[in-house]
Amino acid sequence: MIAEKIPLLPLRYQLQDQLSAGQSALVFKVWDNNTQQIVLAKIFSNDHQRAYRREAAAALALKHDHVISCLDTFYLETGEACILYEFLKDGSLNNYIKLFHIIFSLF
Repeated sequence: MIAEKIPLLPLRYQLQDQLSAGQSALVFKVWDNNTQQIVLAKIFSNDHQRAYRREAAAALALKHDHVISCLDTFYLETGEACILYEFLKDGSLNNYIKLFHIIFSLF
């Protein structure tokens, strides 16, 4: 998947920022017009559908208060797969851990 390629999401969603680009997927910050909240969209390239199916199965099976929830999964008109997750406003888990490490080290 080419990082410059902007996916066409259903009208419900508005792309805001591209957060990451890897070999198998692009990750975007997205506004959900129905729920009026920001979500994270991970869009898998057509060449990485097995990775999508594995991640979707795991994400949909995980239900825990301390794990970001998978909100939805669907295919785009181009055949690319998309998984929507809750958006962690403080950034990645790595950033979140660093933030709390700094806060707790002050005490």
